[in-house]
Amino acid sequence: MRLPYIYLIVLFFTFNFLNGQGEASNWYFGENAGLTFNSGMPVALVNGNLNTAEGCAAISDSQGNLRFYTDGRSVYNRDHLVMPNGSQLQGNSSSTQSGLIVPHPGNQNLYYIFTLQSLAAPGGLRYSVVDMSLDNGLGEITTDKNILLHDPTTEKITAVSHSNGTDVWVIAHKYGSNEFTSYLVDINGININPIISAVGNNVTVLADTIGQMKASPDGTKVAVVYNESEILELLDFDATTGMLSNAFQINSFGTNMGTNSSKIYGLEFSPRSRFLYITETFEGVYQFDLINYNAVDVDNSKVFLGSQSSNTVTGSNNSLQLAQDGKIYVAQDGYDRLGVINNPDELGSLANYSSNGVTLNNKISRLGLPPFVQSYFDIGFIVENVCVGDASQFTANLSQAYSSISWDFGDGSTSTIENPVHSYAIAGDYNVSLSVVEAVTGQLFIENRVITIYNTPIANSVNDLIQCDTDANGVETFDLTSQNASILNGQGPNGLRVDYFESTADLIADVPITNPINYTNTSLNQLVIARVSVVGSEDCFDTTTFHLQLLESPQLLLQPEYFLCDNQQLTVDAGSGFDNYLWSTGATSSGIVIDTPGSYSVTVSSIQGVTRCDTNYAFDVIATDVQITDVIVEDWTLNDNSIIVEVSGVGSFEYSIDGVNYQNSNVFNQLAIDEYTIYARDVTGCSTVSQNVVMLYHPRYFTPNGDGFHDYWQIINSRFEPNNEIYIYDRYGKLLKQISADGIGWDGTYNGVPLPSSDYWFIVKRENGKMYKGHFSLIR
Repeated sequence: MRLPYIYLIVLFFTFNFLNGQGEASNWYFGENAGLTFNSGMPVALVNGNLNTAEGCAAISDSQGNLRFYTDGRSVYNRDHLVMPNGSQLQGNSSSTQSGLIVPHPGNQNLYYIFTLQSLAAPGGLRYSVVDMSLDNGLGEITTDKNILLHDPTTEKITAVSHSNGTDVWVIAHKYGSNEFTSYLVDINGININPIISAVGNNVTVLADTIGQMKASPDGTKVAVVYNESEILELLDFDATTGMLSNAFQINSFGTNMGTNSSKIYGLEFSPRSRFLYITETFEGVYQFDLINYNAVDVDNSKVFLGSQSSNTVTGSNNSLQLAQDGKIYVAQDGYDRLGVINNPDELGSLANYSSNGVTLNNKISRLGLPPFVQSYFDIGFIVENVCVGDASQFTANLSQAYSSISWDFGDGSTSTIENPVHSYAIAGDYNVSLSVVEAVTGQLFIENRVITIYNTPIANSVNDLIQCDTDANGVETFDLTSQNASILNGQGPNGLRVDYFESTADLIADVPITNPINYTNTSLNQLVIARVSVVGSEDCFDTTTFHLQLLESPQLLLQPEYFLCDNQQLTVDAGSGFDNYLWSTGATSSGIVIDTPGSYSVTVSSIQGVTRCDTNYAFDVIATDVQITDVIVEDWTLNDNSIIVEVSGVGSFEYSIDGVNYQNSNVFNQLAIDEYTIYARDVTGCSTVSQNVVMLYHPRYFTPNGDGFHDYWQIINSRFEPNNEIYIYDRYGKLLKQISADGIGWDGTYNGVPLPSSDYWFIVKRENGKMYKGHFSLIR
């Protein structure tokens, strides 16, 4: 059964066999990311509304004008609005290849969107029809929407031209089966009865539904990735019958490629279909050579080309997609650039893989890139080295024998060799034509393409960047992009890009500094390399260098407080060797003399060229006036007495009881009974006050027996306080005697009569008004 779309077409006997590629000119993917190749090089698009974790698809007309794009759920027209009836398609944005767009071979207004569910979920492989003649030429989904083809399915789909050069094969893979389905899209629409090829891997693991499938641009091979099992499968494809055959598998990924957590995901053929490229998510990009097409030789040919960018959020490489410029681009999840394989038809390291291939202008790549009909990339010719004066290499991509070949380079020069070299003297766009006469049929095939030849930009010399080292730690943040205008010096900036590199090795590896606006230097007087290149043609470049210098901000040995001694002047010095001084007093010398308390400040500057590093410092000058307000004495013991000194005044103080040794604490403990002089002073030593302190002690007994020992009882040290009053009582409270503080003491008699041995009590009324009571023993 065929779909009910039948259209009349006119066949021309002379046609462009070497396919045009305008249909693949515009890409939308990831988090609002996009690229256009209409200028011959990738330029970031920032107008897209697509936000998809994986699958996406886009299509343009043959002239490179955007028609629409999708994530498998919603379809956006060229104005980036959802088409009428363009929502709720049954694809899934988390499907590896959630959508694929195929133009109707007989009607330029009709397109088929093939959609796939993720992880074999209900929904399967379906298609919807877009009619671009509707909605005033912006397109609309017709009533033929979400038409089921088969269910369940894997997340894999690809398309390639029929051998007749007009029709298209759409190839998918069922889940729970080893069956490939090839649906033919021709002038009558979609033949919903597929060609079934039961060959190769039987997909029964859900996670094996993940991963890309691609046909080779020449239509002779199909490659499939089975993610969980880490199997790469290669098959022959017959572009006439739609059959797949001769499957063989490469399953060494889990053992000799990458880590156990890393899984193969993306794949792509080179333009000439000789090389196959694979991404292993957390490892990088690998190349396989298919020239000896068998499992052993293909596996042995693998070459590791490089890892993902170290700046990705998740650190994973994912989808691969060939572009009309002959390069293969690499999705890097969470990064604002795509990786690129610059020369995918070259062996090994000559393929020139870079993880920092093309900027997305601050938009973010995710896992997916838009797939296309692979035959769009069966490129007629490739040109390399596109700077003025370069030996531009033209390479014909021919799969048939030919009887004659001719080139027109668009500047009046021609050639008749297959892969000529030509140099352009002037920058500009040139219409290059390749004409080939097929050897057997004599048919003429023509490929026309506009190529751009670029002037090599000049990276002008610039001054070093000088920054104040505010923390004196040798590390500061520089805005390298502040050099852009001086480096370009009037060139561009449209069409030119300035990148910065930490080393020559990084320049060669094309690993630029990823955040040049907020770059932290890694060494003192660090060298930075600046490269000016043509956007999309980084081979046209020039470099210059400059240094990152740190100018030390003045480090001042000032104090937050200074103390002004009575009737003295204070000199405050900010230190010598700086370029400029400005004090709050108006003075411009390195130091000032202060005789008045108050708040002061100074600004000290180091100057180099136009860079000025200032250090501001504020401080207070305080007049010192220390006074002892109280001395608290705890005495009446032999060796466990204490003194607490209380002072008034502004500033910080220290204390001493000998005038030599000072301490911060105002408390002195474990003192012997004695007379002391207490000293208090401010920490500058410019103001000191003192006060005498007497500690008293009473004997616990006395023996008035005339032997010359302990014959009298007296308060020890009372002579230092002669105005003290001392009263002695018997145990019944009878006053027996008042003795003089500076006298010999009590002899133990009352009215001349010796008193008996007993306990007696006393009261001392001190000069300072304090009173002390105690008792002692008289022993006979």
